[in-house]
Amino acid sequence: MCQSSLPVEGVKACMSCGADLSRWMPKPPPIPKVQAAGNMAPEAAAESNLGRGILGAVAGAILGSALMYGFYAMVGFRFPWLGLGIGALSGIGAKLLNKGADEKLGIISGGTAMAAVVGTLYLIYGEFPIFNIISVIVSVSVAYRIASN
Repeated sequence: MCQSSLPVEGVKACMSCGADLSRWMPKPPPIPKVQAAGNMAPEAAAESNLGRGILGAVAGAILGSALMYGFYAMVGFRFPWLGLGIGALSGIGAKLLNKGADEKLGIISGGTAMAAVVGTLYLIYGEFPIFNIISVIVSVSVAYRIASN
């Protein structure tokens, strides 16, 4: 290098000899990385509790099953699409007690809703009619979407 004084801030080459000065320039501070669980912020991840989320999914599924069977017992009408309510209550209960959404919780909530809908339909019909599989699929997808988003 030409041993001349360093130029003004922001200049990346020596004015007299053209030497590259970029390695002598101060580097900007590194950007801190934020680690989060799933899609949640670190504060929400610290407060979430998967065990309570599972409890919420089970409680929502039980409440939905009771409402579905109660409707059948009072009216005497079999309405398998009430399984959608089981899925919604399972997902909402899981999300509320977990204090946030999580993909694992969505899968657990969907499985809980599936078991509850199949069990309730078995109580109502005395067997599981295969044509009610659509109600089960919709219930599982609703529970998963609510609990994981």
